[in-house]
Amino acid sequence: MSSLNRWNLLWSHHVFCVVVLPCCRVAKPLSHLSTSSTSSLTYSWNTYRLSSTTITASSTYLSTQRRMKGKSAGGTGAGVGKPAPPQQAIFSRLSFLHQASSVLPSSSIGLSRYYTSHLLSVSRKSVQRLSPAVKHTICKRCSSLLLPGITSTTRVENKSKNGKKPWADVVVVTCGFCGCTKRFPTLDKEEMKARKDKKKQDKEIQTDTDD
Repeated sequence: MSSLNRWNLLWSHHVFCVVVLPCCRVAKPLSHLSTSSTSSLTYSWNTYRLSSTTITASSTYLSTQRRMKGKSAGGTGAGVGKPAPPQQAIFSRLSFLHQASSVLPSSSIGLSRYYTSHLLSVSRKSVQRLSPAVKHTICKRCSSLLLPGITSTTRVENKSKNGKKPWADVVVVTCGFCGCTKRFPTLDKEEMKARKDKKKQDKEIQTDTDD
């Protein structure tokens, strides 16, 4: 066999392996191929499809796990995870500002007001709610810390007729700098609700008796 014929044979074999076989895998095996060749091509194509499906499923699972991990870390993932941990740095800063403003009124009232106003601005910008106990000690008008006997005065007021209703007592806190007042009922919400329910029941019983 001459070198030219050998080269033509190699080239035709290369074209068959590169062009014809991929087309056979996509469409169907050639009819003139032997049974063993057809089985091997079918097995190779099925193996390729199975591996592609496995890789796709693995990628979907990994992406889902990443989204769940991002959600649990406080991200915007679509998975369901644990809530984000609280902002410890913000809470520490708020606690320090409140303690500093409660210590300074006796020496520097201006600096105490500055720390209190800074406390309110930090809580608003960081979207952190202050506890009601802290809010009750801050003047809404001048941002002064309301300390009984130092920066504010406290008294109990009862506006019922001759003070006959003891449950109508109200604690009035007056700021010593701007004169702003705050009023807080002495009864808790649960006690007030229980008292209203009892009054309503007594009224219904009285109505039934009259009928």
